[in-house]
Amino acid sequence: MNVLLVEDEPRVADFIDRGLRAENHGVTVAPTGGEGVELAKTGELT
Repeated sequence: MNVLLVEDEPRVADFIDRGLRAENHGVTVAPTGGEGVELAKTGELT
């Protein structure tokens, strides 16, 4: 499963990212809501 993670706190994003990857999920991190919306619209997720 691929997950789009929108989180503006780098340490929190890294923690969640590592946990999801440890469970074999693909993760794309967006640091802002605007970037998250654009990634969701274009489908450019890992």
